Amino acid sequence: MDSKNIKLRLVWIIPNILLYLAFIGYMLFVVANPSNLNNINTLGMWIFITILILLVAIFRSFKIYIWIKKGII
Repeated sequence: MDSKNIKLRLVWIIPNILLYLAFIGYMLFVVANPSNLNNINTLGMWIFITILILLVAIFRSFKIYIWIKKGII
């Protein structure tokens, strides 16, 4: 494998790792403050955003895996 493919993999994998870290951060925030978020009627929005970030991260991981198997990256 040449260094171009390794750099391309890193360009796709690092943001995906950051998405997982964002998911963990959002989840910790929601778990730590559910009553406060519920008082201002934003708990549902925070849960939705957290789930959406997780789904995007999983989809991107699957897409990266497929690209690696096909030899695209």
